[in-house]
Amino acid sequence: MAFICAVIYNFVCSTYFFDESHIADGAAVNFSARTNILYCAVYFIAGGLIFLYRKELAEFAAKCKVIAGATLLIAAVAYFALGGNTLTVLFFCVAALIYTLGCKGGVLVNPVAKFLGGICFEIYLCHMVIYRVLEKLHLVHLFGNGLLAYLFTAVVVVCGSIVFSVCAKWFLNKIETFLKDKVNNRRVNHV
Repeated sequence: MAFICAVIYNFVCSTYFFDESHIADGAAVNFSARTNILYCAVYFIAGGLIFLYRKELAEFAAKCKVIAGATLLIAAVAYFALGGNTLTVLFFCVAALIYTLGCKGGVLVNPVAKFLGGICFEIYLCHMVIYRVLEKLHLVHLFGNGLLAYLFTAVVVVCGSIVFSVCAKWFLNKIETFLKDKVNNRRVNHV
């Protein structure tokens, strides 16, 4: 239900609210729909649903590789033929994730992919916060609005998300171990 609401909100924003009559001189205020977290919620919710049902989707993609591959091909063609609007980007990303979940060997099975897969949900949860920190520090457009600025921002967000995720996972594991030891010691003392 949340996903459907996010799609509806995204559609209403793009067709009604994000126009000249609702945005006071969008060029002057440097308006971009991609900076609205509710507008982009459709991507976050889709990613969360894929994570939630990853085992079932992996089984489907492994059993039906031709269907998953054909869907990914159709999504890529749709993206380039129809343009990069929200639905084509979402369709391509979902199809690529589902196809990737079904891959059992090849390029995607390596120690780096395994490490990143172990912290992927943490990266997913914190990457937008890392981007917002860069944005508030005025580092997003440090090199202008061109390719260099994009590459710099992408690399810093990915690296910052990985570092934050590793640290957060280590810290939470320490807390979990501490709490388990405390509960186990309490049980031993009461016996």
